[in-house]
Amino acid sequence: YFTQRTLTARFQMNNTSPPHVQMVRKPVLTVMGLLALLGEKQISADVFADGIPVDYNSTLGVLAALHDRVPFTSPDSWQCTILIYNSNDNRTSFNTDYVTVNVTHVPALKGIVYTTYYLDNKQSNPYLQWKNLGSPVFPSVKQFQQMRNSEDPIREGPTPFPEGGTLNVKVKLPVPSVYLIHICAKPQLAPDQVTQVQLMHLTKGQVAVIWSDGCVNSKCLKTFEVEFSENGKTYARINEKDTIFTLFVFTPDNAIVSGFYRIRAVDYWGMPGLYSRSVHYIEPQD
Repeated sequence: YFTQRTLTARFQMNNTSPPHVQMVRKPVLTVMGLLALLGEKQISADVFADGIPVDYNSTLGVLAALHDRVPFTSPDSWQCTILIYNSNDNRTSFNTDYVTVNVTHVPALKGIVYTTYYLDNKQSNPYLQWKNLGSPVFPSVKQFQQMRNSEDPIREGPTPFPEGGTLNVKVKLPVPSVYLIHICAKPQLAPDQVTQVQLMHLTKGQVAVIWSDGCVNSKCLKTFEVEFSENGKTYARINEKDTIFTLFVFTPDNAIVSGFYRIRAVDYWGMPGLYSRSVHYIEPQD
């Protein structure tokens, strides 16, 4: 399940008729999603310990990048992303580093905010949830929900950027962990439309909702809102937790999944984009 070198944990659910497969995202795939927030222009970032630059043997490291190729009228905007990691290959440790992050020379742009994402082996790890549940071979619907609730990183913000163009953040980083700071200026327009909505049957009363953010034209997203309607008229949001990932598994208590689905992106300033085209799904009879 979780100990194989894959991006997802695969559960072969032979206790249903017919059997089916469930996937749970591993932290490594979540980190890959955070890496997608980095811009195309690398900028200077250094790590110091007691005023001395650390060498490549340190478990601490940093990546920083800018995104500044922005059309004037667009959902896109100026961005700066700093990713700090504390890692010792595939080994865990009881060591914890206390890190102070200094971000300077940020331009005074309109409506600039920052959002942080944090990931470690305790607070955002489906594997730990699975072990705490007794390592079930065939997890229940509720147990899968508990594991999936631990897939996403812990987000704080968006928060207005301090006046003066300088940000100081203190964070505690165990081994392993990842901390990302995403700084965005407010765009001229709301996000563009979500596209390519697809519904994938898993088993009775369960469906995977998948979509593309390739046309949204913004990375400064607070969440995607996934909505469902039985009749195509009255919609309600079905993903209670915010997410910047493009898959949601819908497992309602009443097991009713046949109906209409639509999705929209919402940016850090609460501006919603256009809804995707509504997709009608009829659950197949197993």
